[in-house]
Amino acid sequence: MRTTRRSIFKKSFPLILSELSEALMLLTGVLFLSWESERYLAAIGMIDAALLCCLAYGFALSDSFQRYYARIFASSTQNETSTGILSASVFQFLGVAVLISIVGTVLVWVLSGLYSNELIEICLQSLPFFIPIVLVYYLALPFHAYLVGKGHLQLVGWLACSGVVLNALLIPLFLYYWQLDILPTNAVLLAGLISELVWLVLLFGIIWSKGYFTFSLPSTESVKRLFRVIHRAAFYPGLSIMGFHLGTSLLFVYLSYCCAEHQVAVLTQILAYWSLLIAPVNGMADAANNDFSGIYSRRELTRFSYLRNMYFQVAAGISGLIFTVLMLFNLSFKSPAYDHITLLLIVGLMALLGMLNKLDFVALLARLHNGSFAKIKIIFAFFVIVAVLSTEYFFEFEVVILLTSILLSQILITHWLKNRVQRLWIAS
Repeated sequence: MRTTRRSIFKKSFPLILSELSEALMLLTGVLFLSWESERYLAAIGMIDAALLCCLAYGFALSDSFQRYYARIFASSTQNETSTGILSASVFQFLGVAVLISIVGTVLVWVLSGLYSNELIEICLQSLPFFIPIVLVYYLALPFHAYLVGKGHLQLVGWLACSGVVLNALLIPLFLYYWQLDILPTNAVLLAGLISELVWLVLLFGIIWSKGYFTFSLPSTESVKRLFRVIHRAAFYPGLSIMGFHLGTSLLFVYLSYCCAEHQVAVLTQILAYWSLLIAPVNGMADAANNDFSGIYSRRELTRFSYLRNMYFQVAAGISGLIFTVLMLFNLSFKSPAYDHITLLLIVGLMALLGMLNKLDFVALLARLHNGSFAKIKIIFAFFVIVAVLSTEYFFEFEVVILLTSILLSQILITHWLKNRVQRLWIAS
């Protein structure tokens, strides 16, 4: 059957909805804090970057388990075994969450002791809310992966939406009506924690009601080997994504020392917009991976360019609508300052290139070129570091100059990545 834009949108919509929900949860907190002191808006950007860094390996591990479930359910075998795998995977995710939480807590304490400032102190005070969010999210990921792998995509999408709605309702209540005696950043995190707890309860309730979960844990050597394979498949993608968000976190820490809180606050809001703009292509990644893997297994490599273009057009169309809404929002409710509109335009271009990069990264993973995936991520990180340091050395720091330098680095990586994928898919 010929793949069309309509068919791509239809099969990807639930996961796009799920990705948009996650991005909207971050953006909701940012928008509400934009009415508070710029100090708290700048701090939530640092906290969000650290949170995404902590969750990065969990996302990669969830994707790896999801691909395993999808394969066994497609073959209509081992359903009983899969429930045991699900039960055992909960402890796998929980172990990773505890390890990451301990390491993250130690790093924040060390950073606070060595290079403390007001923003880092706010981050330190957020730990009692931050750590539970990490633990709850990791506990929910194995159930999420199982439902996606089993094909309950619409259910997963609507569950994610319910979390966004609850989060959007709780934040103004905590900030403006109930007058909780906590920092505004902690009020936003508390709303997120409650939303994630509700999400976890709903996921587990559905899993339990359908009989997908069992308390009997498989302990055979084959299961242990399976877990090692799944972790290996998640290692390079997880490490590279974690490195990206770690770099973003360090960027916020660096900027908290070298520039005004206003600049950090603006960067927080702009990056929240960027997360929303690239959410559609992130949601389509699993469907693209299945299609790319399918044409490779059938040796239909000539279809790759067509499929890649179809996915890009769908992602660009959805992100274009989101970009239009964001632009109208800023023109209507924000001061239509020249630099703010310029920043949004630059982020729009970054998102456009990010869509191409995401699809090409998926194409590398579909051919099991995990090493190339990690290598290109590391090179991009190097370019960004050079761009940031050059910006600070040659210019007076402005967010617009920083984003422009990152955009130029992204253009170089996009060109190189495209050539790498073409050699792999078209020239082979």
